[in-house]
Amino acid sequence: MNAEQLLKSYTAGQRDFTGASLTGVNFYSTDLIGINFTKADLKRSSFVFAYLNKATFNNANLSGAKLSGAILNQANFTSANLNSVDFHGASLQRCVFFGANLSLTNLMDANLSEADLRSVNLRGAILRGAILRSALIREERGYPNTTFQGADLRRADLRGANLSGVDLSGVDLTGADLSDATLSRVDFRGANLGGVLMIGTVCTESNLTGTNLAGSYMRGANFSRADLSGANLSETDIAGGNFSKAKLTNANLSRSVLYQAILAGCDLSRANLDTCNLQQCNLVDAYLVRANLDGADLSDALLTRAELSGASMIGTTMHGATLPDGKVMA
Repeated sequence: MNAEQLLKSYTAGQRDFTGASLTGVNFYSTDLIGINFTKADLKRSSFVFAYLNKATFNNANLSGAKLSGAILNQANFTSANLNSVDFHGASLQRCVFFGANLSLTNLMDANLSEADLRSVNLRGAILRGAILRSALIREERGYPNTTFQGADLRRADLRGANLSGVDLSGVDLTGADLSDATLSRVDFRGANLGGVLMIGTVCTESNLTGTNLAGSYMRGANFSRADLSGANLSETDIAGGNFSKAKLTNANLSRSVLYQAILAGCDLSRANLDTCNLQQCNLVDAYLVRANLDGADLSDALLTRAELSGASMIGTTMHGATLPDGKVMA
């Protein structure tokens, strides 16, 4: 079957082209809404600016295909081979990619809002500037986790996305918007999160060891029981954040805003908190052994039963703070 024959059949009302072989064909700006390409061979084919809403590509081979600018809302790509596909600027809202191979795929500026990206291979994919608002990427019991190794997620919009249990170690998320996203138990080790937005983000029990979060805006984010050992959080705004029982050993929080943050039971040993705004913080049972609190503002903070042995507090402001022994500073 060639492109001309398929278009003639489609115009006549046929929609099922299961198993069709259409390698290298050109469907530029063609209307193929609702077409069924299950198990079709579409390698290196071009669907640039095509209309493919609600199309079915289950188990199809689109390796090397061009779909830039295409409208593919609610299309189904379950278990499809999408290696090296060009989706630049494509509309992929509410698409299903469960189990698909998206390695080395170009998804720059693509709209993947509410897309199902569970158990997907995104190794080396370009997602710079992509919209993944409310996308479903969480771990799925009995299936491999979605993989992002080597992926580019700079300035990606992941607001409200669910990435629970996903491995994002070493991934570049510079300037990404992760506000209101669910990132529980995510592996962020070595990831670059510089300048990210994480307003109200849930990162409970996640591993952020050695992660770069410098200059990020994370008001109200929840890092309860997360491991941020050695992380760079300098000049971040984490006002109202929750770090209860989190591990921040050797973390750099220099010049950060932690106003009204919850740090109860938090391990801040050897952490750098110089010039931090810790006003009205809850540091009950916090472990601050050998922490650097030089120039920090702890006004009205709660330090009940906190351990401060060996901590440096040169020029620290303690007005109204409740000390470890329960006494209140004048």
